[in-house]
Amino acid sequence: CNSCKLSHAPCLVNSKSNAIAADSVDLACSAIMAEVVMRWQRQKFRFRNRPFEVEHFDVAEAASSDSDEDQAERRERRTREELLERCESELGACLWLDTNLAALKLLEDWRGSYAGAQVLELGAGAGACGIAMAWDGADATICDVDALLPLMQRNVQLNQLLPPASSGAQAISGAADEEPPEGVESGVTDDRPTGAEELAVDVNSRSKGKARKGKAAEDEGYSSSNRALQAAARGKKSRAGQRQRASRAQAAADVEALDMARKGTCVALAVEWAREARSPTLPESSFEVVMVCDCLYENRESWDALQLLVTRVLAGPEAALILASAMLRKPFMEQFVSQLEAASWVVADREEGGRLGEVTSAILHPPLPSEPETGHAATQILHEGA
Repeated sequence: CNSCKLSHAPCLVNSKSNAIAADSVDLACSAIMAEVVMRWQRQKFRFRNRPFEVEHFDVAEAASSDSDEDQAERRERRTREELLERCESELGACLWLDTNLAALKLLEDWRGSYAGAQVLELGAGAGACGIAMAWDGADATICDVDALLPLMQRNVQLNQLLPPASSGAQAISGAADEEPPEGVESGVTDDRPTGAEELAVDVNSRSKGKARKGKAAEDEGYSSSNRALQAAARGKKSRAGQRQRASRAQAAADVEALDMARKGTCVALAVEWAREARSPTLPESSFEVVMVCDCLYENRESWDALQLLVTRVLAGPEAALILASAMLRKPFMEQFVSQLEAASWVVADREEGGRLGEVTSAILHPPLPSEPETGHAATQILHEGA
């Protein structure tokens, strides 16, 4: 906010939703802060038709109220809010929905699958893009400032994603080794006669021995035998139904385990661009895709650090940096892309509007190894580090 010099999520969200014109947000800061009710809520997404969701801090829906919640829901919400309280003053806690939806389309088109790919989302906020790629099989790392680490960790947990050290592939092996339900042998049908069937045969035999004693006795024996046979048939049918239900339950468990095995991994890290440029912690030349979604605005002082960071971590000239920004921040993204082009980066694709809505995007490849990056970015960051 230009007025109070703070990063107010309510100011940002009101600007985003056009409740107040963007250029007048700073003048109405106090009024906005008083009127807007913010709340942690969940946003559902689909990536390659697979659903996932993330928590984010946004304007509360007018229809929602505490009275709509039962006691368990209220307790769960308050626990969640306490956990995420330190994130509420950060811009990244707000989800720029249109830009994230457009970024997911770009990611779907860029690769047919992210299975096994090493991917990184910088300025991740809620982490929607990184989590989407992890759902598609990638080993994802999502990063943002330290204050947003609880939010990123919460969303990784919400989507049941594991860190790289604990692969979800264990789920399928565990399901495959699971013992079948008692009395059920996978792929085998038990044709041995049951106790009820043996009893029916015995009763029938005795009824035949009594046939000489008269028609009434014969009829009684026959009826008794018939009832026993019917009971035996019902028992056998019931056991077959139990085996079928157990088989269906096992098949459902196997499908769920396969789904878990197809998921990749995801880890959330606190990474501040300038500090990372000076004292690297992320592995060098390790990531095939780096996603930066709606992180370029008036923060030009951090662009040099971002340039050095992505140059160092991308795994060669075929790796890709994918940028997406809301159209109102298009000038900032264009300036950053020009800065990268001046350092021998190659623009592979640019797109704006159309299917992306009010979003502009660019996909770039880093310089060839024979063209080491030089110039203002390297000089400035190294000077600051010294």
